[in-house]
Amino acid sequence: MYAKFTTPTRLQFELSAGVYFSFLVNYDYTDGNPYNYYPLSSSIYYYPGYNPEPSKHDFGYFLSTGVSYPLDNYFRLYLNSRYFYGKRDFIKTVNGKNGSTELTFGIGYSGLFRKNEKLNLENSDNDSSEQKMFLKFRGGWNISRNIGEQHNNSYSVRNGFLTGLSLVYRFNEKSSLQMDVLFERKGYNMQDSSYSFFRYVPGDYPIDEVDTKIDIDYLVIPILYNVCFGNPVSFYFNTGPYAGLNLNARCTGIAIDEYSSDNRYTLIETHVYDDIEGYIKDIDWGWVLGGGIQFPVFGRYKMDIEFRYNYGLKNIFDPLYNNQSANFYEDKTIKNESFNLMVSLQIPVY
Repeated sequence: MYAKFTTPTRLQFELSAGVYFSFLVNYDYTDGNPYNYYPLSSSIYYYPGYNPEPSKHDFGYFLSTGVSYPLDNYFRLYLNSRYFYGKRDFIKTVNGKNGSTELTFGIGYSGLFRKNEKLNLENSDNDSSEQKMFLKFRGGWNISRNIGEQHNNSYSVRNGFLTGLSLVYRFNEKSSLQMDVLFERKGYNMQDSSYSFFRYVPGDYPIDEVDTKIDIDYLVIPILYNVCFGNPVSFYFNTGPYAGLNLNARCTGIAIDEYSSDNRYTLIETHVYDDIEGYIKDIDWGWVLGGGIQFPVFGRYKMDIEFRYNYGLKNIFDPLYNNQSANFYEDKTIKNESFNLMVSLQIPVY
């Protein structure tokens, strides 16, 4: 069940959001090596005959963006990307949740009950300079890092992507209020010797070399005040707070540990693919500074090229998962910092 917003244009852009409820039809479980376990990355052990029973139902959120184009009066071509975020543990013993990303392509037919209706596929000629409300469809690149408390040298930048849309209300020719809904991948790379795969934890016998990538997916909602100069090509600056909802967090990469003695040398290479969502708080918030250039394209539409700096003000590392040992040197703070380069198409809607 979801609500959908569609632009009144020939090339239609749409955004859908809602909830889903699903039923278990079938499942299969294979032990592989029943004695396999991962003491460096997990506290879950698998024993012979262990067969986790999944939940019979699942519940979660649904988000979709897409475009469509008319082939004639009744047929329309669709391209959509969808994200499903499960909220229910389907295997309670490991806190496992479902999640998926889809790219769908199809053709829709709307002529079954519209035989005598003639669809208007022409663009509106309304003057966008008189309109107050606009919609922007965005896509771009994101560079982020961890600005934690002590050992910033252990972390480096991580590249990601972002996509979403903006709703803009224009007060006058020089100022407007804007709210974004963005899917943004933040995170950082970690390269150091540490007990942990995703934060710096020293000790007497840490893992010699940890080379991992930490990805944290957010639904980011900034509220920005824009000031612009110039016409028809304009420059603008914006600033305001943002809030981010954590959708997913994971750590991937390689950890290498070496042991040597007079007559023996051992090298252990661990391939890391860990769900760290429990270690990351559900909400992040911070401040945005940005600016860009806007110029007209395709008549009443406008194109944006924008750069933003996002500074996280909140420690996103959950203190409930802090190491209880009195280790002064371990990092117990993770904060997001990111730089965005975005391209967007602005469409007048009201």
